[in-house]
Amino acid sequence: MHAVLGRTDSDEPVDVAVIRTTPTAPDAGPEHHGAVRTRAARLWLTWLGVGLLFCGGQMLTTADGPIGGILTLAMPLLFSAGIVIGVLVNKPRPRWPWLMLAAAGLVTVAGYGIWWAGATAVAFPVFITIYPLEAAALLLIVRGCALSPATRCVP
Repeated sequence: MHAVLGRTDSDEPVDVAVIRTTPTAPDAGPEHHGAVRTRAARLWLTWLGVGLLFCGGQMLTTADGPIGGILTLAMPLLFSAGIVIGVLVNKPRPRWPWLMLAAAGLVTVAGYGIWWAGATAVAFPVFITIYPLEAAALLLIVRGCALSPATRCVP
């Protein structure tokens, strides 16, 4: 059993809450929670380390060289990977606004690929689609993650 903060009635304001006890899952003992925290911390530290290596590499190379080009692609890929890992670990409801935000990083990579292939006239509209995609995702996250009141994740 563990204490959970919950509202007694859905019509009450958010600050009116009671503590009730709910049974825990058999595998949700202190050891399980510690293992989850340790795994999440390792994942976060790995992602942070890769990001710091990326930043150091960007400082030591030029954007024109092959290593600079690879590092230029690494930034949006790290961005997308960090969001997808966060979605898998934290399980927000709904997930699709977060995945839209991660997709913006993949669109960036696609835009760079098109640009490097020499089709700059095609790459420009691809890069422009990143901004509305990110703006829509952030708006949906901030506004409660949903378009309909039935699926809202904010009370």
